Amino acid sequence: MKKIYEKILKEVNCNWLMKNTERLLEIELGQTFENYKRAAEYTAKIIREAGIKNCEIINFPADGKTVYQDKRMPLAWNATKGRLTIKKSPLKFDDPVIADYERHPFHLVKGSVSTPKEGLDVRIITEAQLFSGEDAENCLVIANSLTAPRPEMLKAALDLGALGLVTDFLKGRYDTPDGVQWVNACTEGNNWHVQVDDRPFICFSISPRTGDMLRQAASSGEVTALIECDGVRSEGELPLVTALIPGRQEKELWIVSHLYEPLSTDNSSGVVASIEIARVIKKLSDSGEIPMMEFSLRLIFAMEMYGFAAFAEKIGKAGRAKAIGGINTDGMNISSKSVFQIYLAPPGTAFFGNSFMENLAEEHRGNGKPYIDTVIEEGFYSDDTFLSEPSNGIPTLWAFGRKEWWHNSEQKMSIISPEDFSIMTAFIGTWAASVLTANRKNLPSAIADASSYAKKHLWEEARRIINAYSSGESQNVSSLKTEIGERMNYRLKRDAECLADFREVCNLPLIASEIKGLEAETQSIICELEKQLKCIAPEIQTVKENKWFNYSDSIIPIRAVTGFPYDLAAVPKEARIKLPEGMIYGPFSRIFANMDGKKSLQRLIKEAEWETNTVFPPSQIKKYITGIAYLTEYGYLKTKFKKQCGKSEILAALKKAGIKKGDLLMVHSSLSAFGVIDGGVETIISALLESVGEKGTLLFPTFTRPYIYFEGSPNKRNNYRPHDDCDPELVSVGSIPKAFLKRKGVKRSIHATHSFAGIGPLAEKCLLEHLESDPPSCRRGPLGKLLEFKGKILHFGSGVATTTFLHFLEDEMNLPYLQNAVCRVKKGRETKTLLIPKHLPGHRDFYTPKAEECKFFKKMNAEGLQINEAILGLGKIQAINAEELYRLGMKAIKADPDILLCDSAECFFCSKYRKKK
Repeated sequence: MKKIYEKILKEVNCNWLMKNTERLLEIELGQTFENYKRAAEYTAKIIREAGIKNCEIINFPADGKTVYQDKRMPLAWNATKGRLTIKKSPLKFDDPVIADYERHPFHLVKGSVSTPKEGLDVRIITEAQLFSGEDAENCLVIANSLTAPRPEMLKAALDLGALGLVTDFLKGRYDTPDGVQWVNACTEGNNWHVQVDDRPFICFSISPRTGDMLRQAASSGEVTALIECDGVRSEGELPLVTALIPGRQEKELWIVSHLYEPLSTDNSSGVVASIEIARVIKKLSDSGEIPMMEFSLRLIFAMEMYGFAAFAEKIGKAGRAKAIGGINTDGMNISSKSVFQIYLAPPGTAFFGNSFMENLAEEHRGNGKPYIDTVIEEGFYSDDTFLSEPSNGIPTLWAFGRKEWWHNSEQKMSIISPEDFSIMTAFIGTWAASVLTANRKNLPSAIADASSYAKKHLWEEARRIINAYSSGESQNVSSLKTEIGERMNYRLKRDAECLADFREVCNLPLIASEIKGLEAETQSIICELEKQLKCIAPEIQTVKENKWFNYSDSIIPIRAVTGFPYDLAAVPKEARIKLPEGMIYGPFSRIFANMDGKKSLQRLIKEAEWETNTVFPPSQIKKYITGIAYLTEYGYLKTKFKKQCGKSEILAALKKAGIKKGDLLMVHSSLSAFGVIDGGVETIISALLESVGEKGTLLFPTFTRPYIYFEGSPNKRNNYRPHDDCDPELVSVGSIPKAFLKRKGVKRSIHATHSFAGIGPLAEKCLLEHLESDPPSCRRGPLGKLLEFKGKILHFGSGVATTTFLHFLEDEMNLPYLQNAVCRVKKGRETKTLLIPKHLPGHRDFYTPKAEECKFFKKMNAEGLQINEAILGLGKIQAINAEELYRLGMKAIKADPDILLCDSAECFFCSKYRKKK
């Protein structure tokens, strides 16, 4: 490859690269859809000028509604004005105009809507003031410096009545105090771009220097400002540019790069470099200086992830099948501020091009520029390489510069090293040329190289296995011999598939021969591993119990859609969640990519562990199971659940726990504790209602978080919302109470923080006496009524740590650590402030997953408290008689008033209130 590299480097026109990057950057900088159109047109123009005539612009809808592979297209947006001018402040600003789109377009966050022509006078408050209850109406919120302008912050601000945000969040803020972040994903959900159902906002991005001063001013006194904006959201078009250089075969190698990212190194330079790579390869191939192109070369330039998903869906399965693989030139390593890393294509779709990149990287190691920091052999499914998963089947590499700065306005032309730009263009061009010109003549040496790398991978895998087992990291196996064989054969499969992929060039007998050699090598390694591990650590035969890992073997996920789920467009907006690791940024993507409709989730988890050389803890596996169930519910998967609990199993478990007709139950619940429940929350609620019958009563906590002053200080949490009886989505104690609250006939108490919902003959008597500003656990509230009417506490998978009834005991004993809280309650358009006495701040000894082992429950166990238990799936149901708990609990607290506090010296709250002994 060295000769090809030298030829390409000689041909690369550095001046052309720099000139066109600068021009494209100037066009893209405005970040509007008008800029996008002009950027696409300019890109097509320089493609044609480079001698590539087969070029077209494809327009996709930018309507905020159309969905491609679960990526919903953005609403078009245009603006020419966006200005934030300080009018009143306790601190003097040298320049009162602290944000101005005309000064730098990044100052106005994409998606911002218009003000009246004369502007809008607003107050500016801090994030801390917002969450401590300051009125946010007609305000902008200056977020904390480390708070990203993402869903958690934007949604909170809009929910609380603010017009939008001011952000100075910036990667590299201390290096570039006058830099401004390009905010490309300020939305209320997983989606990167504003969609048709997103609320209006006006947001500004300012420098850290200005942001620090603005926060200080708003913290010191009143800050008012004039905001002016002419931003308009509308239906429009989103252009994609593609060009094709035909090879001998119609099969295509893709070079993809992101348009509409207005930074020199991310990614105007990547687009221009890709065009130069194509020009040089075409010239050298046409002139005979390198072999004729076996494959066709396709360039694709589009909006990151969303544009490529649209293109992949447009060309369909047959069009995607023509692509042998590709490389993404996003964020090239062309600045001293970055470190060069290479992700090979991940294993979901095999690609012979991986071995070409390993070879190229090895040739350049220790030989000057480019300085390669890391080659990540297992690849990565991300927004840059997401088409690698098998339903799209376009294995994609990514060679990029990992940056200290990210989306920072200081990523100007001045940070580009022209020499590094030429070198990186030649480096990626060499890889592309080597893949494109692979033919029957040069294939044997390429296959031999790939086989050599495959053997290296096998031995590296063996070393990982030895290290993992000898260190005790991997013990979750019932048979060491089986585990070694499975893992090594999976590694063999990955490398054998990459070797087999050379048949895209031609089917030489050498391919099958080398694969057989790998199989023999693998068996030899397995035998050697078995010997070594028996000597190193015979105790590793012990199995660590992992109930979630074991349970995962009963789940067979089957993909139902093309592409990775991401925006969750098929899910109602209020039901959308964060998928594990954002779906595409961690092992969950590997699990998803490797689904074939036959493998169990346990097998998929193993493969993801082997690929990443790690072992997932039970909590992580539980999240994956929950994610699989969620995606199945909304049609992204068709999953076979061999072990799921149904209504009959729930009824049997409730009966075993002592629940009978006519009972009054206060239910604490956890949907995820049992594994998969057939029918989900509705099945659970239906079973609970049937278990107590028409004469029984169910109560559920429907707690909310309307605190503006709590635990001795102003609230700092971003989950603060004023209590609103009309909004069940504010309930903070899980999906089962939320669903219960929405049921017909359910009543709810009016308490501001600790409301309960109920249905049944005793519901009104339990709920209606509790006033909104009463102590949350007082005698006339639902907890006191539970005692009065001889009810039971039911822990439906939640464990006894959620025993709110213990706070009733604290209230009865008037314990000193019950403190005042200040809350907000919304009634229609009005919001009022309440002081709630004897609230429940701080820590307790029973706030732990193993609450049965805390002092109080150990004492209860010794005193004979009966906790009826029944196993249900992977969890358990526990029932406690409230009257018995009250009698024994009061006795224990009278004997030891500190029994509910922990003994840790590091716990400030419990240490403060424990009696000195």
